[in-house]
Amino acid sequence: MRNHVSRWEDLPPGDWLANDEHGVHWYRADDGSHWHSVDDGYRLWEEENSKSIDNSKTQNQNKDFNYEDFYDDYDEDDYDDNDTYVSRSFRRKKSVLPAFLMLIIIGVLGASGYFVYDYITKEVPVPELYGEIYWNYADNGFDVEEVNGLLFQQERITRFYPKFSEMCDDDPLIDESGYFCIREVTALNIWDKGDYYEACDPELITCIHLYVQEKGMTIYDPEWQNCADIVSSIEKPELVTDENDRLNPTDEWMDEYYQIKSEIKYERPSVCDESFDV
Repeated sequence: MRNHVSRWEDLPPGDWLANDEHGVHWYRADDGSHWHSVDDGYRLWEEENSKSIDNSKTQNQNKDFNYEDFYDDYDEDDYDDNDTYVSRSFRRKKSVLPAFLMLIIIGVLGASGYFVYDYITKEVPVPELYGEIYWNYADNGFDVEEVNGLLFQQERITRFYPKFSEMCDDDPLIDESGYFCIREVTALNIWDKGDYYEACDPELITCIHLYVQEKGMTIYDPEWQNCADIVSSIEKPELVTDENDRLNPTDEWMDEYYQIKSEIKYERPSVCDESFDV
């Protein structure tokens, strides 16, 4: 039996448990085994002295696992100076760093110490999709075509809907233009995968791939194998009321939108070759 997987999709069938106070993700497989998140994926937890897990205590997701037993297996070195938990696999990778920094301090490496310090202390870059509103014009689920916007930000996603949309709340927050209501939806966990960003819903345990392009983004759903394109390099649309008292973009905005969308579709990733559009 494997005791480590690099992706959560490779975990055996089972159920997610609540994260512990240190932010570690826990997962219980149907065979009674428990897995916890580490820096390079998920690792099987094995009790010392090969103690068996009492399955009768693992039926309730909120009470099914004694996290104290897990942390009893770790010594004080499992925490950093800020009392933050660090997995053993991650500590092993960093174990040579203190000695290396000591050599820098005593001058053995001289001027190279500056570059090492700069590498260690540099900030993690913000995903390039943050701060840009991506626009889509599609069926909203009520047999009505309408425009909507999607803004990715740290720990939250904001949706923009026409003021009279069924998707708006009863008392929505209206933006400064007076056209759109603003709703915040469940935040996604976003990881940089190199060629794309992986965005996962922590509640539904589903993930999509976000391929950022110069003028927009292609969204790929691996589970359903479908692709969709949304546009970023365009101004917020001016909305006009139609004969049904609905707000729709002007014809000029729609012409520009479809032109950019065709350019995005031309630059789609290869995963979309065998998929269908939504």
